[in-house]
Amino acid sequence: MKETTVMTDDLVNAAREALVGVTEGPWHVTECGDYWVESADTADGCLCFCGIALCGDTAWPHADTRQPEWENNAKFIAAARSLVPAMADRIEALEMALAAAEARAASWAEWADAEAWTQKALKLMEGQQQ
Repeated sequence: MKETTVMTDDLVNAAREALVGVTEGPWHVTECGDYWVESADTADGCLCFCGIALCGDTAWPHADTRQPEWENNAKFIAAARSLVPAMADRIEALEMALAAAEARAASWAEWADAEAWTQKALKLMEGQQQ
């Protein structure tokens, strides 16, 4: 368990570090010949769209037709902005639940050996009575 916790801690830390300085979400996809990943920014009450990523570009030479993966790539990038922090939160919550369950299991293990402790105590008490 210890090695798995270190590995998931590293994974969660890497996910959180990847989010540092990233444009706030949620992100969405806009199609205008190509596929743009954008963020709606409503700072100061003004709705402005901020381009995050361009998936495909029909303006480039030899790329005058859209490729099927362009839209899927854009959807993936847009979804990742919300999925990465949600998955990191979920992993942390599951790690805490697992640690609590392991602590309970350890205390139950003591009770599982209660019969042996009872037998030892009875033998000690018999020895004191003689």
